[in-house]
Amino acid sequence: MENKTKQYIFILIFGLISLPLLQFWIPFKYEDPLKGAVELINKPNFERKTWWSGEFQTKYELWFNQHFGFRNTAVRVHNQLAFSLFNTAKANGVIIGKENYLYELNYINALTGKDFIGTSKIEERSKQLEIVNKLIEEQGKLLIVTFAAGKASYFPSFIPNEYGKPVYKTNYNYYSNILQKSTIHFIDFNKWFLKIKEDSPYPLFSKTGIHWTMYGSLNVTDSLIKYIERKKNIDMPSIIKTGQLISDSLQGSDNDINEGMNLFFPIKTEKLAYPIYHFEPSEGKVKPKLLVIADSYFWSIYDQLKTPSCFSEITFRFYNKEVRNTNGNSWTSSGLEDWKEEINNHDIILLMSTEANLSNFPWGFSDQLLNAYNETEEQKVRRLTILKNENSIKENAAWLASVKHKAEERNISLDSMIRLDAIYLMEMDKMKKQ
Repeated sequence: MENKTKQYIFILIFGLISLPLLQFWIPFKYEDPLKGAVELINKPNFERKTWWSGEFQTKYELWFNQHFGFRNTAVRVHNQLAFSLFNTAKANGVIIGKENYLYELNYINALTGKDFIGTSKIEERSKQLEIVNKLIEEQGKLLIVTFAAGKASYFPSFIPNEYGKPVYKTNYNYYSNILQKSTIHFIDFNKWFLKIKEDSPYPLFSKTGIHWTMYGSLNVTDSLIKYIERKKNIDMPSIIKTGQLISDSLQGSDNDINEGMNLFFPIKTEKLAYPIYHFEPSEGKVKPKLLVIADSYFWSIYDQLKTPSCFSEITFRFYNKEVRNTNGNSWTSSGLEDWKEEINNHDIILLMSTEANLSNFPWGFSDQLLNAYNETEEQKVRRLTILKNENSIKENAAWLASVKHKAEERNISLDSMIRLDAIYLMEMDKMKKQ
């Protein structure tokens, strides 16, 4: 009997050990994918050259570590143990606050002044924005600088004590004071959210998300439309709200940190409001073109506006790098755009940042625009030549694959390698013509 018990235990243990391998080769149980910033590694192709160099084995190991059987479940169990036993989040930069309010560390650092870039740099960037504002106004366009709300500012009382207390010397306080006194059209949604916090019928921030709620976001969208109407003296299609859906099945980014923690038992969420709305018919209305340079706080607004709404077209430059357009196109910024033409093609230019990103605000936009207006003919020819060469590389699959291989060998980004090759091509063409 004792031997039979041992055999059963052995079979059970062997079976448990074999399950991940069986799941890997013959998947028999669906696993929900991990959420958040998960960068999946592609399975490497077997080549004799990479086998003998050891490159294939290294890449295969990295790929296998992401794809073995029940890996997602194992990650969730690991993260759950860290959260339940040690009150720790196994997600990059996530801080678990009091009563399980979730934050990201960069928001707390912004509120406590740990990312303060100094008064001189803020004054310099603000002066640049004033010059940019004047250039844009001379083109008959409208520049609006907006500060999104920040979760750390909105819920300071739930921040763990060890991260410090709010201070006055922050990027947000210095920027907002300067911009309020400037000629720039400035909207401070952070200040507004704090003002209406107690009277708001529904939450403007969720317990388990980092961005403003979908309800708060629509209020911001509505305010922006009305602000633009006043400043441009135009009549745009308005948002018509017809009701609210109250639900604890959180949508959009309302539960983004909770999902990104990838817990086996996610943190319980509260009920939030989801407005039911549509836009007025556009007949007889003005629908301007909108250019936006912003951080992730604009995504929910972009989603609300990308269907037929109150703008004829929206170009959203995420951190002034990744670009989305409501016509369905998307691309990575080359940094060589003709900013004069970009401004000329839009009616409204919107800059938006939350407190956590003000240390890098406005992500090179002012420098790029000022350089464009001060550009010599020779510099313009150089810029357009590099851009043309970059596009040629991207449009040729074989050429692009070759450049990608070089980027991997040099351990640099593909965009950087494309830029280097485009410059090299330009220099070679110059030499041939001499």
